Amino acid sequence: MFNSMCRKKPIWEDISKQLKIKGIDRTGKQCEVRIHTMTTKYRKIVKANKESGASPKFCPFFEQLDEVLGTKATFGVNTALICNINADIVSVCETHLSGTNELDLAEDGYKWYGSNRTFIHRNAPKASGGVGFLVKHSILKSFDVRIIDKSVDGILGLLFRNKETDFTCVAFSCYLPPENSPWGRDAQTFYSHVLSQIYLNYDVDAIFLLGDFNSRLGNLKDVSTEFDNVTTRETIDKTHNQHGQSFSEFLNDSKFCVLNGRSGEQSNKFTSISLEVGHLETYQPYHIR
Repeated sequence: MFNSMCRKKPIWEDISKQLKIKGIDRTGKQCEVRIHTMTTKYRKIVKANKESGASPKFCPFFEQLDEVLGTKATFGVNTALICNINADIVSVCETHLSGTNELDLAEDGYKWYGSNRTFIHRNAPKASGGVGFLVKHSILKSFDVRIIDKSVDGILGLLFRNKETDFTCVAFSCYLPPENSPWGRDAQTFYSHVLSQIYLNYDVDAIFLLGDFNSRLGNLKDVSTEFDNVTTRETIDKTHNQHGQSFSEFLNDSKFCVLNGRSGEQSNKFTSISLEVGHLETYQPYHIR
């Protein structure tokens, strides 16, 4: 919020007006300078606490600033979004959790299964990466759930086994960082690991891949038309990247296909739009049986 919206003068003037109603006389410029000073000091202390082995230091209004600028702010946004979706199982990418931290939505009816990035640069302002699942308590009444794989950063596998029947399924929450990220330079190894997990769990009833692959397929083939009886995929994004090439190879090897562009007009829209280009990279893989 303070990094973007509040740079605009009208916002600061509105804050000034609200303060005057409370009997505090400050100009918009004074409000802007005050917030800038507080946030700068907060970030310096957060960085110093990460680099020092001593007891953590704090500044005035540290907890309040951490609610807005720290990881708690991300939790709040995710909580509102997840509760609004009201899904039984939610895959969460880029959790920005570190160490053994968890996303706590127990009061909202969810249990958290997560895998945090194991290495965070000492100068990083906050944690990065991380994947996980939120599973409703009602699902846990019917299914035994356990983690079957978290050996690679950005990939978490869960096994669901029905307590009354023989039905079992596996779900993977995946996050492959963009190509220009130092974490996203080895897409082939990433997809090779996912493929190995699919082979290891060949005997389950269903496999679900969820997440963000940052892979633009363009017109690359996701199925072998010679062997797979699948409808033609319609796409409005004609550009592919190197991640997309690796993704295409993975889909053909794993016998998965992309649902985007195959399940009606609503499935063929850009998922990310910038001033330069729109692209569709949040694909929905589906297993071809």
